[in-house]
Amino acid sequence: MIFDEALEILAEFLDSPERSEDCFDIHQFQGGVAAILSSPGYVSEVSFGFLVLGEKANGMDQWFEDEQIRTAWVTCMNETDEALAMERFTLKDRYAIKESATAPGKELSHWCDGYLQAYCLTEETWIEVYESLAAEGFFELDEEHMAVLGAMEALTDWDQALEKNENPDFLRSSFPLLFETLDESLAKLHRLALLLEDVRMQSENMPETFVREPEKIGRTGSCPCDSGKKDKKCCLN
Repeated sequence: MIFDEALEILAEFLDSPERSEDCFDIHQFQGGVAAILSSPGYVSEVSFGFLVLGEKANGMDQWFEDEQIRTAWVTCMNETDEALAMERFTLKDRYAIKESATAPGKELSHWCDGYLQAYCLTEETWIEVYESLAAEGFFELDEEHMAVLGAMEALTDWDQALEKNENPDFLRSSFPLLFETLDESLAKLHRLALLLEDVRMQSENMPETFVREPEKIGRTGSCPCDSGKKDKKCCLN
């Protein structure tokens, strides 16, 4: 199954009246896929399925058991994973904008919303990673990541972002640059996630360091403090 065909099948399934109101559309789904593939931790298929299908999870049986539906979302995930790994993933191809654009389209906003919701499934892992990195003096990575998520949040609800911004006209004019920067940031986050995952797996597979047991001293042996006294009469007892 090719990628475009898979997207069409999924779009029809997700847009069905039988789905829950909070079910993802195809753009939210693609954003969610990018988020879980750009995490140093593991997100189960079941957890992601519940996120995509919404609280009532209408259609969960089809999601996993219908061969066509399952093949479609697996194809989308595999294709996206390969595109991210080969650094040819770009939002520009999916949501092309004009140079004069001053706001994101509905589809791009939904993509960012899906990414942010799926990020919540991976947030705990990211927090643990950044806490360990902070102990080594790497604070800027966490700050950069938060900046990317902040940009996505703005693109998800552009009107609210303009309302809160002190210079909304500047934000409007900066939209094309913000969009271009987002592509670069997504690629960087994916590379970081892969690196951190490799480091974590290597540390888990490292053999335990051999620790020699301390020599046992009998009750009538010499005390290890070198006082010359017997152990039972010395400082350690």
